[in-house]
Amino acid sequence: ALGAAYLAGLSSGVYAGTEALSSLWRAERRFLPTLSSHRAQECMARWEHAVRQASLD
Repeated sequence: ALGAAYLAGLSSGVYAGTEALSSLWRAERRFLPTLSSHRAQECMARWEHAVRQASLD
């Protein structure tokens, strides 16, 4: 929602540019991966397979 508000502000002239927005943004939380790279790749492959199965005509 905040991103949509920033874009609306940019398009309507509330903000002069993205530089004006950079001073407003602060990270509230950081999320770090807990899966190993190998396990993440396995999960991604399973997800891609499921998407291919679901999108067959």
